[in-house]
Amino acid sequence: MTLYLKGRQAEQFQASCGRITGHLASFVTQALTARRLGTREDPQIVAQALLSTFAAEIRRWIAADDPDLKHGLARLRRMLSLQVTGLAPRTSALKKQPAGALEKRKKKP
Repeated sequence: MTLYLKGRQAEQFQASCGRITGHLASFVTQALTARRLGTREDPQIVAQALLSTFAAEIRRWIAADDPDLKHGLARLRRMLSLQVTGLAPRTSALKKQPAGALEKRKKKP
């Protein structure tokens, strides 16, 4: 997530992202320690995913012709909630599929 590549703004932006990611990773670590989360994923990766979602939604909101704060916050909440609750995959979805299995499934009538 790089909006600025060079210059003072780039340094400030990257530093801000680093601080936010660090704070989020700390929250995830605390939640893991307290057993409020059960992920096996690295807290830093979780933090980066959450920050990426946040940044994408902010960009989407800003790009709207007439940004509506209430709608934008509701969508952000929904997107973050999806990340927190996940897609609730079934056990069969998590099993490694042989190469080409998806294509074979699509061809069945």
